[in-house]
Amino acid sequence: MDAQRAVIAAGIDCRLLLVPRHAERAPELLQLLKAQDLPWYQRSTGGEVPENLSIHLADTTGELAYLSQTADLAFIGKSLAPNEGGQTPIEAAGLGVPVLMGSNMNNFRDVAKSLIRAGAAITVEHADELKSEVLKLAKDPSSRVSMQQAGLEWHKRNRGSSQRIAEQILKSL
Repeated sequence: MDAQRAVIAAGIDCRLLLVPRHAERAPELLQLLKAQDLPWYQRSTGGEVPENLSIHLADTTGELAYLSQTADLAFIGKSLAPNEGGQTPIEAAGLGVPVLMGSNMNNFRDVAKSLIRAGAAITVEHADELKSEVLKLAKDPSSRVSMQQAGLEWHKRNRGSSQRIAEQILKSL
């Protein structure tokens, strides 16, 4: 939310889509949303969406791919200290959404490295660097387009990898 505020302060329209991986995070997120002043909406409660919506809490199942198609940037959760592991960046890259992530991507180490090498992702070390990179990319549409293309190409090259691995395993038996 700090990065969103920095982008808004720079005069750039910025909407935040929060997609918690686990439903048990809802109370924590609701507490954060209630403590700030930007208009927000919680998908699971239904009701009317505020006209000037700034933050959308997508806390329903099965809508990530649909909602993510509208994103200009994605930050991969659980990837900044003190968290360890990170969530998957594959869906965002596959949709052509430029990826920002912390360096603690232990659960997806090889994928993260591959996305960075491809030019589809950027790693940040802390929240201030995240804010800085979000602001930089928000001001630079050509960099976002380059990252978008890189993510789509990366995804295309890596599609079917499970099938290829399974075939190799069967050949070796």
